[in-house]
Amino acid sequence: MHIFDAAVVSARPGEADLSFRAHNAGSETDRLLSAACACDADVEIEGALTIAAEEEVEVVPGGVPALRLAGLANRPRIGDVLTVTLTFELAGDVIAHAEVRRAQSAR
Repeated sequence: MHIFDAAVVSARPGEADLSFRAHNAGSETDRLLSAACACDADVEIEGALTIAAEEEVEVVPGGVPALRLAGLANRPRIGDVLTVTLTFELAGDVIAHAEVRRAQSAR
């Protein structure tokens, strides 16, 4: 599993949306089981993220599935990089380094 173009967009106080592209380089369909941030936030997953073998998906704010950082004590600043661990059923833990961006440049 490869994660590309990971970004965080801080939209509301205490919350931020995560966007990224994921490519399943494996030979079987994989699915996201959980996510965690090395920051002071919980990661909420809305909807199921399942990626077929050799396929790529894009996760964007407001889409389904969606990942949101909740309970942020401090609003991330533009240019900060947050480390997010995505745990997949087959690929296991995959680390994403998500740059905090303005909403219009998140994609």
